Amino acid sequence: MLSVKVKSTVQHHWFMPVALAIAGADLVLARAVAWHPARPLEVGVILDFAVLLPLLYAICYRRRGRAAWSRAAALACLGIWLAGRVVPLSHHELLTHLGPLRYAGMVVLFLVELRLAIAIYRAAFTAQPEEAQRTLEAAQEAGVPRWVTRLMAWEARLWQRAWCVVQQWLRR
Repeated sequence: MLSVKVKSTVQHHWFMPVALAIAGADLVLARAVAWHPARPLEVGVILDFAVLLPLLYAICYRRRGRAAWSRAAALACLGIWLAGRVVPLSHHELLTHLGPLRYAGMVVLFLVELRLAIAIYRAAFTAQPEEAQRTLEAAQEAGVPRWVTRLMAWEARLWQRAWCVVQQWLRR
């Protein structure tokens, strides 16, 4: 029984052991190999962390739809940062040019999250529960966990009630 459960888990979540193996191999390679010439090693580490791992994540969790791709984009930004930590500072040739790309990716991801947060708040402030439910489902499809959407909706309703109390107080 336990082996069937482990086998099922590994079949559906194979990304983590593969990612750990790739990252571990890159770390060992970075410490064990001389960095002359440095560019091929730097390119290899960048491709592993910023391209291969996000692509493998998207393939592993492709059933999650857009959420997998947005998380893969976030993983690519993290990969650029990790590559900067693995590659010795004296050999940062391409990484100095990729830094702004990482920040641009983070800004895009922040804007997507902000758009989702605004949509959840708007849905919570409307009186139609059907529209609110559709918005929460769309946020979950985009990769926001269910508990986060519920918490955001609760907070929006809290602010809505607070605003109503302030309006009533100002009318007196």
